[in-house]
Amino acid sequence: MKKYLFKFYLAIMIVFAHAAFAEPATATESLSLTIGRLGAYKIVTPDSVPTNVTDAELLAWCQAQSVDFVLYGSIASAKGGAQNYTLAVFDRAKGKTTIKKTAKGSSVFDVFSCADTLTFSVIDAIAGRHVGFGSIAFEVANPGNAEGKATISLDGAKAAEGFDQIGRVVAGTHLVGVTWEAPEAKAKEIALVEINVAEGECAQVAVTIPEVKKAQAKKTSQESDGASQGTSMGDAMVFVEGGTFTMGSDTGPLNERPAHEVTVGSYWMGKTEVTQGEFKKTMGYLPSAAADKLFSQKKIGDTYPVLLSSWLSAIEYCNARSLSEGYTPAYTIQKGHVTLDKLANGYRLPTEAEWEYAARGGINHDPFLYPGSDTAADVAVTMQTANGDGYAAVASRKPNSLGIYDMGGNVYEFCWDAYRSYSSRSSSSEDRVIRGGDSLHGNAKAKCTARSFAKQDLEDVINNHSIDISHNIGFRVVRSVSGGEE
Repeated sequence: MKKYLFKFYLAIMIVFAHAAFAEPATATESLSLTIGRLGAYKIVTPDSVPTNVTDAELLAWCQAQSVDFVLYGSIASAKGGAQNYTLAVFDRAKGKTTIKKTAKGSSVFDVFSCADTLTFSVIDAIAGRHVGFGSIAFEVANPGNAEGKATISLDGAKAAEGFDQIGRVVAGTHLVGVTWEAPEAKAKEIALVEINVAEGECAQVAVTIPEVKKAQAKKTSQESDGASQGTSMGDAMVFVEGGTFTMGSDTGPLNERPAHEVTVGSYWMGKTEVTQGEFKKTMGYLPSAAADKLFSQKKIGDTYPVLLSSWLSAIEYCNARSLSEGYTPAYTIQKGHVTLDKLANGYRLPTEAEWEYAARGGINHDPFLYPGSDTAADVAVTMQTANGDGYAAVASRKPNSLGIYDMGGNVYEFCWDAYRSYSSRSSSSEDRVIRGGDSLHGNAKAKCTARSFAKQDLEDVINNHSIDISHNIGFRVVRSVSGGEE
């Protein structure tokens, strides 16, 4: 078989990029390059770049061409129809080639596998796939306090100054931060919002400009209030100290793979699932499905977990409880779309990472298969341990090492996240992660690493008879830690 060598150079011109580069210790480690806003890219011929691909010559070429990154390399034929890939990334900002990678396979996707975090846009550029873009606009409250400067970050990197609309944002989930610097005052982060940008649509971010003196007084009040909250919360909430842990599994079902390192901050978590009594006290009603009895409460009592037919019901409960207890609501609901303000101190759903971290005992790093034990019957109400009696009152089994009950079994628990594989950077799905298993499913679903999902509105699902909806789903709440609460 005749061998061939194909050289290519992909020059990427970025309007704004948040890029995390780390040169691999070995040639087989993952390439990490994340681009939030792609302005343009072009595949150029070897003749149009320097003859000697040195860092100095590439830097001069990038400056002359207004290019920020160059992905370059060669593809050579190998035995059995495979191909040998040699790839590298030059970073203009650092003035050097930051990544070198070699691999053997049948396509570029064998080099940049599903486990890699190479931006979709770069892979799309190589493979000729479609790249979707949306935009982000700002709704600014308190314009009378607008004497100052706003700095906008997108996924951790500076994107703009001022509240002008940000265009050509790659479709997917993004973290938008707003820092406000008033005259004669220190810069302060006033918004940190996770939003989903859909192709062809403009996502809205609500921002309130603080009045300097009031903002300082409020902060002092929160700090003193937070110090007392740590003792006055009683048994309702458990403090979970942040840390780093290994999420997922390399030996479990495919949706649990790969095992990967995740770091979470500190937070308060509900000691139990939200009960019917708590839900009714806050909302004034108990959820039930008019179209079908499947999602009505199957057992009535203040200490039983509440069952939901809608993820949005949990969001509305979190906001209502926040307002009733004097906290800043974590969610903004606009035309059915929900955005999360990560700076708010109000109640919210746990992220999937926060849920698993707590299930594993947080900084205790429990080694157990289930949340608190290797024996399901000790800590989880499942099909095998409930003896046909269905879900139970909360805290009917032993807690885990953090003192949190029912993270395995009883009822599934809604999380904040849209469901996606761990190897995917974002998801356009409206399915939401549910964790922990329930009394309708076996012990395997109650494991710390077990994952499942449900539609946001289960009543629509049952009307359409589209998927299995035989889950009992509830939720528990968390609150981000504010000043003085630790």
